[in-house]
Amino acid sequence: MPLKVLIAGCAEAERQRLESLVRSVIGDRARQGTWNVSLVRIGGKHSLRLDGPHESLRAVSFIVAESELRQQLLDALSRAGLASPGTPAQEPLPPPGDTRRDVYDCGSCGKGFAVLYEGHPQDPRRRVPVACPHCWQINHVEVSQWAATGEEYRAEKA
Repeated sequence: MPLKVLIAGCAEAERQRLESLVRSVIGDRARQGTWNVSLVRIGGKHSLRLDGPHESLRAVSFIVAESELRQQLLDALSRAGLASPGTPAQEPLPPPGDTRRDVYDCGSCGKGFAVLYEGHPQDPRRRVPVACPHCWQINHVEVSQWAATGEEYRAEKA
């Protein structure tokens, strides 16, 4: 496996969100070799250790707040020459806005489910696949671009 993400010290939902964020930042660079990212929650921050396929990405570590994690990873990649300033892959997304909760009816079983995600008032929306928590059939709903890009949304029974 080219990219291994290990996360400790937090709840399952937070682990999934953080792993998604790390994977979205490293993206296609994971094909360049073996990557190991370790995140450990310590109080209100995370201790991060990054080992990448390039010499300048070996044993990189720092303490970071979650709101700064994406940018710190991008900065580490940039210092290693794996991201150039101004490219869309390097530009960080704005921090998440308000938590949204949209309710839908499943197209298969007809039962209600809610989709929770972070959104901004001016953020465009994008269709994403969401499994119904009742029957596990895939429905397609709209969430904010922020949530769709990082796959940072979840469904629960309404």
